[in-house]
Amino acid sequence: MPISVKQAINSETGEKIQIRRMTGGDFVDGIWNPGQLTIIKAFASVQQPDPEEIQLITGLERDKDVKIFYTNKAVQASSDFDDTEADKLVWKGKVYKAMKPADWSSYGYDAVIGVRIE
Repeated sequence: MPISVKQAINSETGEKIQIRRMTGGDFVDGIWNPGQLTIIKAFASVQQPDPEEIQLITGLERDKDVKIFYTNKAVQASSDFDDTEADKLVWKGKVYKAMKPADWSSYGYDAVIGVRIE
């Protein structure tokens, strides 16, 4: 049975972040109408990626500010298959786009690479 890391990422050891998730949205008469914004409060351990982790990011994104977020909440990346928009992670006033999430929910956390967009 895996050890739950969720207990280690809490208000005493983690940093407060916001996960901004857009849901829904549709084209009406050829114009995109955005869906509903949901803000999820979470805690995360924010780390610098190692060189191997940076290689997972597409070329032009590698030059930007990149962090690894180990969160106590699920994070989703974009998907062309079901038109899912990537979550935005807000940490210390900076906004990062979620890329390459890894589902470690059996251990109580998610790991995601975040590329700064604002």
